Amino acid sequence: MIILDNIAEVIPIYPQTDGYFGQPFIWCILHNYGGVNGMFGSLNRINQHGVFDARNQYPNMLGIGVAPEGIEQNDIVYDYMLEVPWYDQPPNQSEWFSRYSQRRYGIEDQHLDHAWQLLRKSVYYDPIGIKNHGRYSFISRPRPHSHSMLWYDPRNVSNALRLFSKFMEKNPKIIYRSDTFVHDLVDISRQTLQLIFDYHYKIIDNAFEQRQQIAILYESINQLKNVLDLTESILQSCQHCLLYNWIHDARLLGNDTDEKDFNEWQARTQISIWGPQSNIANYAAKQWSGMFHYLFKPRWELFFTEIIDCLTHNRTYKGKEFRRKLFETIDLPFTYQKAEQQELVKKANVYNLISNVDSVITMAAKSIDLQSNFKYYYNDTERWLE
Repeated sequence: MIILDNIAEVIPIYPQTDGYFGQPFIWCILHNYGGVNGMFGSLNRINQHGVFDARNQYPNMLGIGVAPEGIEQNDIVYDYMLEVPWYDQPPNQSEWFSRYSQRRYGIEDQHLDHAWQLLRKSVYYDPIGIKNHGRYSFISRPRPHSHSMLWYDPRNVSNALRLFSKFMEKNPKIIYRSDTFVHDLVDISRQTLQLIFDYHYKIIDNAFEQRQQIAILYESINQLKNVLDLTESILQSCQHCLLYNWIHDARLLGNDTDEKDFNEWQARTQISIWGPQSNIANYAAKQWSGMFHYLFKPRWELFFTEIIDCLTHNRTYKGKEFRRKLFETIDLPFTYQKAEQQELVKKANVYNLISNVDSVITMAAKSIDLQSNFKYYYNDTERWLE
């Protein structure tokens, strides 16, 4: 028997069992639950007291493994994990990130290098042992006091986006020549928009809790709607970020119309409510174009209508009743939608990418870039309190 020590980068079991008492084991990262999107990874923990220490201390450690529940996200995590354990000792991560940037885009540039160093110090540095990164406010079911997990200075992400933009100004044709550059530019933009959303939602949450004037709410509500619309638009620039790739592949597996429709229902259900009774909603939610337009934004619009009505009529917000209404009017109908044929063959278009990135940077300058300090927020027990 060979034991897989999953999540060894965060919750290793082998030190608690003296290397499984001599039983052969494999040091694994799990990294991702549900195939969720978002920039994250505990790369520092692979180096620090990680795979190298285990290999040196326990000869019964037979190898390394990756065991994510979903891939096609955070390429750098898997690249790093499958390369560096072959080294004699932990590499200098700053140097490794520089080389990664060069080979990923085929060009050496100080802006791109600096951007990846900022990401190394933020989203890919885990100081507190995060077990589940999948909880983000703008794709969750709306509720008061919602938080995204935050274990890094958000300004590092917005500054990384700004550096990508500066490189793009000097090399405007890069978006037509490099799929990896477009993918990463869209990904960093999406991560920045997520942080901008949290910034404005906190204003709304405080205003609602303190029963402030509705006019104060409306201003930030409009900001959040703009964030959701811009996220939808910017994701349309990346072929890997389209809902209809998922739907198209699911329908291809059907032999007739009934099977194709059933497969589409299953595909939509998995990435929204997970099961017919919404057992663990958003467990595998995807930050894709199409998801924001047809699911995430309608959810938030319903929530905004609800809290404004609470203030207008001086009534108490009732979460259980709202969640039932949300499930019946937004979540469940989403699973029964049918994609149009023209949507199934839709291709990404980078035409508006440059202007959209500029808009994200402008939004960031008016929100997260103004924060002189930040607070870690991570509560694993709150993952399913939706």
